[in-house]
Amino acid sequence: MKLRTLCIVINGLIFSTGSYGTNYTSNTILPNNHSDTTINISNGAEVKVAGGGSVNIINTDVSGSGAADTILIDNGSIDLGAFSLIGANITATTPNSSGTNFLGRTVGIYVRSDSGTQTNSKVTAEELTIQMDASNNNSSQTATVYGIYSDRNYNGSTIEYNLLGTTYITIDNVNNFSDPSKDSGQLNGIGLTNSTTGTIDFLADYLTIIINDNHKAGNYVGMKFKNDTSAITSSLHAEYDMAQIEINAEQIVNGLGVFVRNAEVESLSSTQIAFNSEGDIATTVNTLLSDDPGVHGIKVNETGSFTGSYIDVSFRANNGNIGDGADSIVNGINVNKNSKLTSDDLKINFYAQQSISSAIGINVDSGSELNNTTLIDIIMNAEDDIVAKAINVDKGSLTGTDINIQIESDSSNSNAFGKGVTGIAIANGGKVSSDGSTFITLTQQTNNNSMVGVDIAGTDSTFISKDGNYAMMLIELNGTVNTDEVVGINVSATSSSSNIKNLYLDLFYLTIKSSGTDATGALIRTTDGVSDIKVDSLELSSSSNNDVLAIDARGGTLAISTSLSSTVIGDMKVANNGTVVDFTSSGNTYITSNITASNGGEINLDLQNGQLTGSASNSSGTGNIGLTLSNNMIWDMLASSQVTDLDLSDSTIKFLAPLYSTLITNSLKSTNGSGSFDMHVDMGAETGDKIIIGNSSAPLTQGFSDGAYSLVITNDGSAATSGNELYDIVEDYSPSASANAIFTSNTVEQGGFQYGLRTTVNNLGAKVHQLYGLNRKSSSAEAAISFLNTNYLLSYIDLQTLFQRMGELRSNQGQEGNFWIRSYAGKLNSFSTNHGLRGFHMNYSGLQLGIDKLITGNNGDTYFGLMAGYTDADPRYRNNGSGGVRGINFGIYGTHIADNGFYIDAVAKYQRMKNNFSVKDSLGDSVKGKSKSDGYSLSLEAGKRFNIDQSAFYLEPQAQVVYSHQQGDKVNASNGLQVKLGSYDSLIGSTKLALGYNLVKGDSPIDLHVKSGYVREFNGNTSYHLNTYKEDYKFRGGWIETSVGVSAQLNKQHNIYGEVSYANGSRFDKRQVNLGYRFQF
Repeated sequence: MKLRTLCIVINGLIFSTGSYGTNYTSNTILPNNHSDTTINISNGAEVKVAGGGSVNIINTDVSGSGAADTILIDNGSIDLGAFSLIGANITATTPNSSGTNFLGRTVGIYVRSDSGTQTNSKVTAEELTIQMDASNNNSSQTATVYGIYSDRNYNGSTIEYNLLGTTYITIDNVNNFSDPSKDSGQLNGIGLTNSTTGTIDFLADYLTIIINDNHKAGNYVGMKFKNDTSAITSSLHAEYDMAQIEINAEQIVNGLGVFVRNAEVESLSSTQIAFNSEGDIATTVNTLLSDDPGVHGIKVNETGSFTGSYIDVSFRANNGNIGDGADSIVNGINVNKNSKLTSDDLKINFYAQQSISSAIGINVDSGSELNNTTLIDIIMNAEDDIVAKAINVDKGSLTGTDINIQIESDSSNSNAFGKGVTGIAIANGGKVSSDGSTFITLTQQTNNNSMVGVDIAGTDSTFISKDGNYAMMLIELNGTVNTDEVVGINVSATSSSSNIKNLYLDLFYLTIKSSGTDATGALIRTTDGVSDIKVDSLELSSSSNNDVLAIDARGGTLAISTSLSSTVIGDMKVANNGTVVDFTSSGNTYITSNITASNGGEINLDLQNGQLTGSASNSSGTGNIGLTLSNNMIWDMLASSQVTDLDLSDSTIKFLAPLYSTLITNSLKSTNGSGSFDMHVDMGAETGDKIIIGNSSAPLTQGFSDGAYSLVITNDGSAATSGNELYDIVEDYSPSASANAIFTSNTVEQGGFQYGLRTTVNNLGAKVHQLYGLNRKSSSAEAAISFLNTNYLLSYIDLQTLFQRMGELRSNQGQEGNFWIRSYAGKLNSFSTNHGLRGFHMNYSGLQLGIDKLITGNNGDTYFGLMAGYTDADPRYRNNGSGGVRGINFGIYGTHIADNGFYIDAVAKYQRMKNNFSVKDSLGDSVKGKSKSDGYSLSLEAGKRFNIDQSAFYLEPQAQVVYSHQQGDKVNASNGLQVKLGSYDSLIGSTKLALGYNLVKGDSPIDLHVKSGYVREFNGNTSYHLNTYKEDYKFRGGWIETSVGVSAQLNKQHNIYGEVSYANGSRFDKRQVNLGYRFQF
């Protein structure tokens, strides 16, 4: 078939004057460049232009009340050759004889078969131009103008048009040519009407139709193909390659770009239609166009058929409105009354500087269908408000691949015509089916307006979108101010059969988003019908500053299943008996939602591998919530929740309410693996998070529990506890035979104490899992309290004995004083106590140095000196805990050694201790703390040496008394525990006996000894506070200490000495090595 195009242009031109009109009743050949005013052909005459040339037929002065046809063919044919010009210059019109409306018309080419017998009429032309000029019309009356017109095709007659190349049709009206207040008056590019039993065939290549009108209320038709009879012998068929239709006017009241009734129209390439108005479009209700009031880009009705490749329809109101929101109608494409439109690409654009009201991009109704194979692209934009539907399918069907809809209003002005924009509206059995992607973006800046992405209503209405090639649906509902009602997908349709799904989506990706301050509505809403959504990835997102629900199920059934990922931000509500929502996510799941079921509504969620944030409520059992969490799913429960059935498999529920919350479920099970609960308690107040299974109002009558679960209970060092509290954290009111769930928990650290979990029975006979005190301190409490021990022990170690400090002084030979230095290292093990404290061990080391002055008297030598030192220790606690102690000390001493072997040694010392610890609590979390305190000590030591039988052996009894005072301090642990350490006074006394051997060889005497004795603490009473809980603590006890020492003098001035000691007692044991050097000067 030859490629053909239709192009219609209406434009103002100035025509030349020709000769008077001619009637042709027989075959005639016109000369090239022939001119005339009119041509009438009848009686089967054939008229041709010689050599395929051109003619100029211009009706130069059209006036009066009758019809004016530049070329009239009634049973005949004309071949206008190439580049012919046909036109009319309309100068005036007058009323008819009754003084009412003007009933005439002006036509460029009028073809009919009105003879009452079967005839054939035909027009052939190439590169034809038709120009209709009304620039000189001064009448206030109306008239009708056609570029090409046919009607009255009787008795099986045939009318043919064969227009080759480009056909230009232009109509220009400068004054009052078209008036919608009258019953008639139109500017028409092409109007073909088949009103009887004949046939009209229209064939064209390229058509351009342009209509210009400066009148403020015009009525326009680009092309009309109208078959007014349904007789089998009657037909109207049109075919063209490309058509361009442009209508420019001050105001467009009624208009049809292409009108098809009971006819077949085929566009092989493209059809482009543009309505351009300096004022309004379709804002005045008027029935002047009896075919259809309003403005339509393409209208196909009454079994009509339109087939096109590319269709582009645009409406532009540069300074006005499109539609008036009352009875006006503006349709980009309108297919109704069992008609059909088929296209490849379809584009519709609306723009109004003010508002758009009652506009529909595509309307398909009354048994009609629209099939598009590639893209449907609909854009509506207004500076003010928009009340419109992009696609409306009512008792019809629309099929296509990709759909793109954008509706945007830029102003917040109030709209008095109504409210609401809808992307796709389906009603009364309408069907929309897409095997590609659908994108709907609705943006409203208007208060109290509404937006609906997809609206499905009526019996058996359906929306189906499915494709295996990564098809998507994206619905965005945007607004910067209040929006009254926002709905992404609304299903209120009903199904007459169980096989009918009102909404069926089988896509790769579905996204519905909303924004707008204080907006209400839902991303998916059902009030009836059957909805089934199957997608690989789902995203439902509602802005945090509005009240738009993610799912609002008020009736019907809704099934959602995802295979790759689900992201939902927005609440879910299910209400009314029989309403069921099934949501299954087998991929990554991230849902932030408060879930509510009431009045018999049911929602079942099967979620995996992700996070659910929010709460759930079955309205005290009036609704049903089934919740299955598996494969590392986490529920961050933000408030007390109540579900009907809970299946927790390898997943966790975290209680995250600001205060404590309760989870109630009628049944609890773990189909695969085990579940866990992260919970919080305050053992001091004996309250906290709680799990209740079954019905506490009717114990042991309903409910079910099975499976193994772990309770991960948060530690809280700040709790004011005493270690004796009890708390029922799980209450299982299921019948005894059905209460089979097993719960375990971590050791709970609250305040300074530890708690465990046990199973018991409450006063209602229900099985409860109870937290109780273990009579043990927490790891952080033990570490902080141990500061008392470390300070006490290191203070004692710092003093020690005269020998450990200075070695053997009796070997001094006439020197004036000493400088000495000693180092020591050892290990202490502190034992457990009856205070619930477990022991620790501590390695320590230190260094001391001093200097003194020797004063020699008649009965012995006396030394007065100064000393200083530091100590470093690293306590080790349970669970790999560690700590540090850093101490410094300063002191003075005085020592007298008598000639008879008696000695006395006095020491006064100040020390500062800094402690820190780092331990792990029962959950493996790190806890740290530190403190510092000052202490003072006084020591008095005395002894006497007795030589054995003038030999080198000797015995030396010794006694020592040490008084010390250690100030208290407060430890603020990082877990909130506050430990207040009390001050204390210590009084230690010891008695020891040394057996020694003194070997004198020249100037290097050597002294060896073994010493053992008993040491006892006579005071040492203190206390500590664990937050508000106070407990006394005592150091009182005794220990045995044994040591082996050696001292050697080298060359009269240098002395080295050392001692190894061991102590064992009721509170601790000690191992220590002491090394020293003393220089005599």
